[in-house]
Amino acid sequence: MVNNVINGGLAANAIVDESNSSLVNGNQYATAYGGLAVASASSLEIPDYIELISVTGTTTITGGITTRSRATFVQKISGVTISNAGSGYTSAPTVSFSGGGGTGAAATAYIGSDGTVVGVIITNAGSGYTSAPTISFSGGGGSAAAATAIVGVDNIAGRQLMINFAGNAQLNHASNVYLAGSANFVPGTSGSSIMHLQAMYGTNWHEVSRSAV
Repeated sequence: MVNNVINGGLAANAIVDESNSSLVNGNQYATAYGGLAVASASSLEIPDYIELISVTGTTTITGGITTRSRATFVQKISGVTISNAGSGYTSAPTVSFSGGGGTGAAATAYIGSDGTVVGVIITNAGSGYTSAPTISFSGGGGSAAAATAIVGVDNIAGRQLMINFAGNAQLNHASNVYLAGSANFVPGTSGSSIMHLQAMYGTNWHEVSRSAV
């Protein structure tokens, strides 16, 4: 995802990343100046696609930084891809998930006028999945429908993040944020303090540079 301009819609949902190795670079939210504005919180959640964030408010960030995909989909079922639509279905078949190390996933199948499975909607994303579970279809009068589950990923490896602290919220060396010398980041009073982070070693953010003014 490189050099995209997102215009309209809810910024947090503009792009949801389903890859652990995608490049996120040069993307911006068209209506935001100085980065997408995100309210400070003890655990800061950011959109999947953007590198420049303007943090407002004064809440100290102690619980780390996570992307929307990690917060919402990691070890959960984020989607289903139909690999075979089957045939002969007169009613929607039951969808079942098995394996993958997790539990609780559920979904509803939809059929078309031609008796094929045209879609599957996740009704419960489940939890604890470390690999894609097997999906099976039963009932409905038809046969041969097949699908593959998509398990949510961390999606921050190698990512760069520039945070403009517009509201003097402090960023602590805690959770998955590792700051140089273990020193908490205390912004200045001008509203233009910058923290530059890079994601590495799994889901951790490490300080590259800081400017507190």
